[in-house]
Amino acid sequence: MKIAPKFTLAVVAGVIAVHAVAVAHRVDRESQLFERVAVNDATILGRALGHAVERTWTAHGREAALELIEHAEERESQSIRWINASTDGDGSHTPRVPLADLGPLRRGERVFTTADVGAGETLYTYVPVPNPDFVHGAIEVATPQGAKQRYLRGTVAELWIVASVLVLLCAALTWALGTRLIGAPVRLLVEQARSIGRGQLDRRLRMPVRDELGELGAEIDQMCDELQDARTRLEEETRTRVEAVEQLRHADRLTTVGTLASGIAHELGTPLNVVAGHASLIRESPSVSAEVVESSQVISRQCTRMTEIIRQLLDFARRGTPKSSSCDAVEVVRRTLDMVAPIARKRGVTLSTEGTAEAPVVAGFEELQQVLANLAINAIQASGEGATLKLRVGCERKRHPASGEERAFVSIAVADSGEGMAPEVVERVFEPFFTTKDVGQGTGLGLAVAFGIVDDRGGWIDVASQPGRGTTFTVHLPQETYAD
Repeated sequence: MKIAPKFTLAVVAGVIAVHAVAVAHRVDRESQLFERVAVNDATILGRALGHAVERTWTAHGREAALELIEHAEERESQSIRWINASTDGDGSHTPRVPLADLGPLRRGERVFTTADVGAGETLYTYVPVPNPDFVHGAIEVATPQGAKQRYLRGTVAELWIVASVLVLLCAALTWALGTRLIGAPVRLLVEQARSIGRGQLDRRLRMPVRDELGELGAEIDQMCDELQDARTRLEEETRTRVEAVEQLRHADRLTTVGTLASGIAHELGTPLNVVAGHASLIRESPSVSAEVVESSQVISRQCTRMTEIIRQLLDFARRGTPKSSSCDAVEVVRRTLDMVAPIARKRGVTLSTEGTAEAPVVAGFEELQQVLANLAINAIQASGEGATLKLRVGCERKRHPASGEERAFVSIAVADSGEGMAPEVVERVFEPFFTTKDVGQGTGLGLAVAFGIVDDRGGWIDVASQPGRGTTFTVHLPQETYAD
């Protein structure tokens, strides 16, 4: 049995016991009071009638006095008789109680007693009356006790009704208080203990009571805080160790990237210079058409861009301090869309932009274009015909997830409606050499380089993707502020 029912039963038992004693005391007191009132009433009646009898006896004789008593009995609801307390009295005036109990009456004292002479329990009051015949006479007033018994039974019934109501109220109140003050806090403590057993340490009791159970709840909350702190320290130490291992692995990858980038720069440098030189010769030839000149200019720009990408790849591998530069993110977005538009048209992907009119960011034009082009081309390749690629530019104050610094950031979202990525793929998208493309279609360096560029500029990249519902890469870069 739980505490609240036990407590309720104990209180109810105590209330019943106390009320039983109170009822017994009340009945005894009421009985004595009723008897005193009856005796006093009978005495007053007897004395008043006794004075009249004495005067009538003296003036008109014994018969007139007895007749007066009979008339009085007819007017009253009680039995009133003249009795002879001497041993030689006749039978009609003999007391209904034994003469042995009327000794004080012969001495002129009042006598009252309770007796049962066949008509039920009756209170007999004897008031001595002096008379000229010197007879030990008295007025006998018989008061039936039936009214008293009915009164006492009614009193007892009323008291027990009140007791029953009181017991019910006490039981309900005790049950409610026991459930609220004991049952509910204990239930919370049990649930908290089970939560701690399951390892859920973020739940707190915050018990409103300020008793012993409240103190126990506060101690349990403090224990949870300490366990949570210990778990946080352990998780932080584990995260630090994992980060250290990842940094070692990343350093190893960067070494590989650096070696590969050096080889690429060495192997592609001369061919790119040759292509750029021939494009310049074609552009300077007087016999070529304007269309050929424009194509040679495109070739030259792209050769320059490839050279710059190789240089940035080397910079990413060395991870040196980036040069201070800034650009307009809106212009970079526009130029990037112009650059990837042929690829989008070939795959049937629609391009669109939206956002602010200008958004200066702390990043170089070429490196930001490299980041956005990488993201846009990946999005186009992940989208099917009829899909949409949208670039949104916005400015707002944010808090850096790593440093906690709050400042104005420019957010550039690259959202596609393609196939999306699974959560395990999202976790690894920025790892060097990790790719989901087929062999020969990607090296796995594009997103790693993009992440490195953004990270060096004090920003970060968020990824939101669901299989079948597309992917959104959001680049956050510090907004450039100009002094007045």
